[in-house]
Amino acid sequence: MMGLTLTGHRGFVGVLLVRFGLLEERPGLGSCFIPFLWVCLIGFMAHASTANAQTTGLDINSVQQVKTIAALRALPVSTAMDQQIVSVSGYNKPHDGGGGDFVWETSNSAPDDDGLVISPIGSNAPGRWLRMLPEPGVLSPLYFGARCDGGGDDGIAINHALAALRRPSAAGGADQQLTGILRFPARRCVLRTTINSTRIVASSVMIEGTGGNLFCQTEGVPCIDAMDSARLSFRDVTLYGDRQHMPTIGLQLGRPSPHGSAAGMYLDHVFIGGFFSFAAFYNLAAETQLDVKMNASNDAPGGYGAVYDGINHWNAESAFVPITYPIDTMSSFNDNTCLNCRITSSGAGGIPIWIAGTAELTFENSYISNFNKGFGAVLYGLNTNLNFDAHFEASELTSVFLLAGSRHPVLYGLRYREHDFFGQVSMFALDKDVRVATLQNVEIDIGRIHSRDRGAWFDNPANYTVSGRVTGITSRGWVTPGGGFSGTACFGDTCTNQ
Repeated sequence: MMGLTLTGHRGFVGVLLVRFGLLEERPGLGSCFIPFLWVCLIGFMAHASTANAQTTGLDINSVQQVKTIAALRALPVSTAMDQQIVSVSGYNKPHDGGGGDFVWETSNSAPDDDGLVISPIGSNAPGRWLRMLPEPGVLSPLYFGARCDGGGDDGIAINHALAALRRPSAAGGADQQLTGILRFPARRCVLRTTINSTRIVASSVMIEGTGGNLFCQTEGVPCIDAMDSARLSFRDVTLYGDRQHMPTIGLQLGRPSPHGSAAGMYLDHVFIGGFFSFAAFYNLAAETQLDVKMNASNDAPGGYGAVYDGINHWNAESAFVPITYPIDTMSSFNDNTCLNCRITSSGAGGIPIWIAGTAELTFENSYISNFNKGFGAVLYGLNTNLNFDAHFEASELTSVFLLAGSRHPVLYGLRYREHDFFGQVSMFALDKDVRVATLQNVEIDIGRIHSRDRGAWFDNPANYTVSGRVTGITSRGWVTPGGGFSGTACFGDTCTNQ
């Protein structure tokens, strides 16, 4: 270490000695020190290095490197000095991405969390190795033992990382709102354990992907559970449901009780695809949520792409938080927006969207498709101010909206903007148990009928009471709604009042 110290200072010291005539420069040989002064200089620098080590508490002769976290745990406590730094090559093996620098704190007694805080083997006394993060506040599952090599179960390590984000020391203030980022590596992480992102009430916590994907094999249970969380963000996360070990849900979030809080969730470029026995995405009455460029696609037979459940009709479950929301009970479920979203189903009998008990739910510039014969969206029971600026597409789309949930479902303030109508039977259809339906204050704006000889407004106009305004940029194939419609209908240059 003395040699390294002298090398770092030799040029500077040489300049000073030349200036004062104590160092002779010879052409081709560089600078030549007077032997006596050289010896004195060595002694001076050695003394300075020792003094610096004592000042910082770092024993520079003990700085070392070990291969794995297991080797770090095995280092003898008796030789560790306060603030000593050890470099670890990898978590499970060298260069696996889970290594890093650790500093020894003699008086620290924090619980071992398998990633940020490491305690020595067989020691119950204070003294911990603390990870020195390359980016403060940014955690990786690799720091907690995830391999993300396409095998094994990386869900346990991911949950350890999320638990570390929940520690009081990570809190953003007196209200215990959390901050930080969990960043997935650009690899395939296999999940056989549900990711527990529940009860994260954040000021700025983000779960972030970097080009890899989560391969979900949580058979019979959700893949990611974010129930009872608020202001938690998911960004650039890609999730696939495995056909052989099918999860029930890809990502679920919401309020576990009618008076709970689950607001301000944010999904940005989140892709959920593959096979899910129930739904790719499930929202239990979580309000003021913004989803941008979200993909929720389900290839499983009978499955949904996205479910917006404001009444707990589907009896939601969580392994981490108790859900006491009464089944089929209305509560507040407001102001959610899906911007540039793609929501689809492709399994036989599947339906892209199921919606109940919501208000001000908006799909803007979105694409909704059923790649099998069936419906585009189920509107269950009472819904108010639904806004669909969306294209519903499929070669065999039976009807766009199926009204269900009671003998007399009511929709208020439905807005539907469509550039190309694909429904082969009707725009609205009634479920088998529905007798009549009421649609108040609707605004429907249609470009054209995809096929001139197909499509109608209602499966049976006599069963509908509808008020509002319908318009079309062309009169091709369109007729006025008729039946129980009252309001204004405009197609091309022709308007009629009914």
